[in-house]
Amino acid sequence: MADINDLKLYRKLYKKRKELKEKVSDLEEQMGEVEKQVLDYMVDNGISALNIEDNNIYIHRQLWASVPKSAEESDWEKLRNHPKFGRLIQNSINTHSLSSMLREERKNLEIDESIEDYLKSQGLDDVVSVYERESVRVRKSN
Repeated sequence: MADINDLKLYRKLYKKRKELKEKVSDLEEQMGEVEKQVLDYMVDNGISALNIEDNNIYIHRQLWASVPKSAEESDWEKLRNHPKFGRLIQNSINTHSLSSMLREERKNLEIDESIEDYLKSQGLDDVVSVYERESVRVRKSN
């Protein structure tokens, strides 16, 4: 059965969690500021991954796709009628599913074909926009 001490402990834990969240938020902000510089350095120097002490720092690339908010009904219809992408369309599109599907499609492309070329060949280049989000990640080295 809970008592006043449990309430005090809960309050103490709540305050500690709040402090830690603020510290994490500050750290994420600092990392965001440094990440762009690290990405530029790695790209400029042709580094895709680097072991530093017990961590492997590497460039992670992930394709994301969406349909612009300015898309018209004819654009949506074009997607609805597409044999691969049509199943994603309801009253809106699940951008995570669309992005995932395009990542899979990219694996099947010829080396010199871009995802933009693929979308153009499918008649969807004016309906779907793609971009790659780059981030630096760290994992434990072997």
